[in-house]
Amino acid sequence: MNQTIPPGPITRRQLEELLFYDSELVRADLTKEELDDVLERSAEDWVGQGHWLQISGVAFKHDPRNPEGHRVADIRLFKNGTMRELPNRPLQIVTNKFLIEGGDGYSMLKNLDWESVERSLKERIRLTLDDRPDPIAPRVDGRICHVPEIGRRPCAY
Repeated sequence: MNQTIPPGPITRRQLEELLFYDSELVRADLTKEELDDVLERSAEDWVGQGHWLQISGVAFKHDPRNPEGHRVADIRLFKNGTMRELPNRPLQIVTNKFLIEGGDGYSMLKNLDWESVERSLKERIRLTLDDRPDPIAPRVDGRICHVPEIGRRPCAY
């Protein structure tokens, strides 16, 4: 379910509504080409078909006007406001078991070797929220640049 959570504490009910199905978290290695395929899948119908990924550690440009397979460009590592080129080695990712098994059309992930890192995504979020002394303070950092809106929205490029 897609929704915006208002400022303030995140309730168990909101967590249950956002993460209707619980999922195991898994770790796998991904090549640059596989990462590009994953981001292209995410951007296919980016206006709300349910497969737009929530990502961290990566920045990219997204232009929905381009033809399929060419909507994502200039993928970089992104940390603390700094971008770096992708390394010439596989990247380690953490995702949920549903996606690693090809769910939501992410068939490019099905053949990856993976290992479990956390039995329950919901429980990990609950524990993280319980351990935080300060409220979550999200900000738009421009990691994902929607090309038609450059100049009107933050863009790290």
